Amino acid sequence: MKKLPLCTESDKTGVSIGAKHSCGNSKSWAEYTDRNAGSVNKKRYFGLKSAVFSALTAAFTFTWALYPHTDVSAKQWGMQSPGVYKLIDGSTLNGVVARGIDVSHWQGKIDWKAVAADDVKFVMLGTRSQGRPDPTFDYNASSAHKEGIALGAYIYSYATNTKQAEAEADLVLNLIKDYPISYPVAFDAEDEATLGKLPKSQITAIILTFTNKIRAAGYYPIIYANDYWIANKLDLDALAGIDIWVARYNKRHAYSKPVMWQATETGSVNGIKGNVDIDFQYKDFSSVIPKDTTRTIAGKTYYYRDYVLQKDTLITDEKGQKIYIDKNGNAITGWSVVDGKKFYYDPSTGKTVTSWFKVGDTWYFFDKDGVLQTGWLNKDKLWYLLSSDNGSMQTGWVKDNNIYYYFDASGVMQTGWVLHDSQWYYLNSSGAMQTGYIVVNDNRYYLDTDGHMLKNTNIVHEGSIFVIDENGVMGPPIGTSQSPEGTKISSKNIDKSKSVDMVYEQRIESSAAFEAATETSPAQTKAAHKSKNKKGSKKSKNKDTVTDDENCPDGCTNANVDTKSPGQP
Repeated sequence: MKKLPLCTESDKTGVSIGAKHSCGNSKSWAEYTDRNAGSVNKKRYFGLKSAVFSALTAAFTFTWALYPHTDVSAKQWGMQSPGVYKLIDGSTLNGVVARGIDVSHWQGKIDWKAVAADDVKFVMLGTRSQGRPDPTFDYNASSAHKEGIALGAYIYSYATNTKQAEAEADLVLNLIKDYPISYPVAFDAEDEATLGKLPKSQITAIILTFTNKIRAAGYYPIIYANDYWIANKLDLDALAGIDIWVARYNKRHAYSKPVMWQATETGSVNGIKGNVDIDFQYKDFSSVIPKDTTRTIAGKTYYYRDYVLQKDTLITDEKGQKIYIDKNGNAITGWSVVDGKKFYYDPSTGKTVTSWFKVGDTWYFFDKDGVLQTGWLNKDKLWYLLSSDNGSMQTGWVKDNNIYYYFDASGVMQTGWVLHDSQWYYLNSSGAMQTGYIVVNDNRYYLDTDGHMLKNTNIVHEGSIFVIDENGVMGPPIGTSQSPEGTKISSKNIDKSKSVDMVYEQRIESSAAFEAATETSPAQTKAAHKSKNKKGSKKSKNKDTVTDDENCPDGCTNANVDTKSPGQP
């Protein structure tokens, strides 16, 4: 898979960062490739003179030309019929799902249109070069995908401990997250100088660290290894459950259960200059790599549709919840305005909230599409009022369209008798606060201009004077008066005058003061009541609620005592 460099050098962590350069060693060395085993074995030959090396090269070239049966061109790896391919020895390989290649910067500029036309259905892309992302990854991934070639990825590992393996996984994830990866992500286990020197237990720990992190991010991890490594260096029992991509060149692999086979490193494909690795796929990955998914990488959540990372768009998840994605592929959280409509995206999930949702200490209501609601809301046969300014749920006294309403701590509009700050108020069936003379359950009451029930006083009503007892109930008239309606008259003045025209106390004009003292909402709501008929149609479950409060006016049967306890709508 990896074209071996003349030498590799390591940084201080021990992870190789160099490729295709000299380490400064004065002794020359060459590489020997056991192609039949599909593995690369480095054997250094020190003091090899250039003349001898040239002679050997010439001899090798002559031998290669003399025996054409060793040619491993693409024609020996071509499709004979769907799922059947011809091997180098003339035999056929059955059960092939697709033919693909694996490439990196070593292949140079690739004509992906020509590649796609030459029966290449997938590509495994190298991700690292000299300690950094492969410089050709973006071009190869974008161009191959444009031509309909499925994308997978691999990293040639130099890890010698789990920390380095995790760092390699992070490098891969940070690179591939922006691309439509629909094939596995492979851990390439073949480097003899690093991973190959470790005992099985350490190799296992390193592979598991890498593959677990890849799987946790929502990708499908596999192991790339040749037959020798599989038989001698990998603990297959400990690695059970991780599929293997086997490498063995020009000869059938010994490992019996691979998901892919890298059959040659000297294949030929249109659109690629020089040799290229040819791979055969045995397993269909569509059932284990979902098209539409969510991935969490480096603490950030990303959303994919048909394998493509979503950016700068509004998507709908499997539950119908809307998620707005920014230009970087991250879900927007908190408040957002889209097409003039206000939404709130749950910071923990990025999804649009629906129904009731509490932000800080304030409740809001969002419809089934996640749009913030304002004005009057009827929910489960209960009425609520949401601020026209910011949609916040209202509680306490609220003035709407010049009418006062009262909402309990859960935001529910109240009707009937309500006890607030030791005073009784009466709200009709539409929730409107009443003033003046009312009859409830055959009892007569008189409510002051600020709505509170009068008691222990005398009141002028329609020219007559009535005594109001300690429960607020009006008795029969005890005289007449020309004083204005609602005038409160002391008993002392009544006893002295003994006349029709009674001396009256100054009537309390407290409407403005009441408004200032009781309007506690952050902003007045807009005129949600568009007609009197709408108001009259409101109903509350609190109507006719029985209370045992002995101070309720005349044992009324529809009192609501505001306990001010917190409650969820």
